[in-house]
Amino acid sequence: MKQLFLVKVTYTKQLDNGKFKRVVEPYLFDGHTFTDCEANVYEHLGRGRHPDVEFNIIKMDKFNVDNIIFDNEEVFDKFFLVRQEFIGLDDNLIKEKVLVNATSIVNAELLVTQHSEGWSNSIPEVKSISETKILEYFKSEITKNEQEETDRFFSSKLNAKDEE
Repeated sequence: MKQLFLVKVTYTKQLDNGKFKRVVEPYLFDGHTFTDCEANVYEHLGRGRHPDVEFNIIKMDKFNVDNIIFDNEEVFDKFFLVRQEFIGLDDNLIKEKVLVNATSIVNAELLVTQHSEGWSNSIPEVKSISETKILEYFKSEITKNEQEETDRFFSSKLNAKDEE
């Protein structure tokens, strides 16, 4: 099953004034393993975003969130980490950590609330929202079987939270 990985890469960037500066940029990737993720980094950043720049992966960690929410109409350049709580169908407290792609904190809260409607018998209470430094999320191509496996995993995770 796929996991999320927070990957920090470093490279030399030329600034508008002509000077060069070493920068570190965080990106979010999904993959089955660290090796799979590393291959995706070189595929997307090496050929796509920075084809003429030598970059190094300086850190790669698993990134644990319960869900990633995107606006249906647009992709934005900011990601927010939202911690929320709500009462599940069996009247138990469910805590979630959600990554939201939005324009602002207010928009992130709105997207989380809209996305969570109908999941439980209560409206989620947002405990905290913080802007992350993640620049972009690269989702690898998945097969139909992998998508079905992911869907089963998340639905079983939600059912387990409801049973707690």
